[in-house]
Amino acid sequence: MILFLTAEFLEGQRLWLLARKDSKAEILRKGGERALSHSPKDLVRIDFALWRIAQGQYGLCPQCGTVIEEERLRIIPETPFCASCARDVESQKN
Repeated sequence: MILFLTAEFLEGQRLWLLARKDSKAEILRKGGERALSHSPKDLVRIDFALWRIAQGQYGLCPQCGTVIEEERLRIIPETPFCASCARDVESQKN
């Protein structure tokens, strides 16, 4: 196991993701101007991250198989990709 992907780190990420999910769901439910910067897709990404934690796949990039950078996971806990693959995915969208 990668040193930072400890049970404690994963549990912290799981709790943070659950809180983010509740917050985003509430913002989307209320609507208004604040909801414009949020998307229902955010909830799907969070659910996928929670699923990856449960499956023991969290923190591993499904695109290249490398460990996602710790700082990236702390900033964007729902990201499935390492920084390099995320750039590739985004460039393919455009």
